[in-house]
Amino acid sequence: VNFTPDGRQLQLDAMARHPSSDILRQSFFEAHSNIIELKGLGDYFVNAQRIDELREVEKLSLEATSIPSIVAMFDVKNETSQTAWYSLGTTLIVTTLLGALSLLFSRDAYRIMIRPIEKMKKTVQQ
Repeated sequence: VNFTPDGRQLQLDAMARHPSSDILRQSFFEAHSNIIELKGLGDYFVNAQRIDELREVEKLSLEATSIPSIVAMFDVKNETSQTAWYSLGTTLIVTTLLGALSLLFSRDAYRIMIRPIEKMKKTVQQ
């Protein structure tokens, strides 16, 4: 969990400090095209269809620090998808490295340990 506030949280806190500012509200909507719900500032904005389409992990809900009743919900589907692709790539890279290193270890173990023991065995049997 990342507790560093991003621009969305900072703007939401500014709107909580100045709830009657139309300029802050307008700039908030212009800066964040992925907002799907905003409540607690007198008017109520909700995109119910979009909320129903998203999974819970694809929704980011933020509360204003000073007034917790002011809540904004964002569609983070793109960020979630991007994170999933990065995780898949990381998994593939780690799996490939583990496989390659396993083969190298097996080859080295054979050359260093098994081959000399086989030579000794062959020498003793002769």
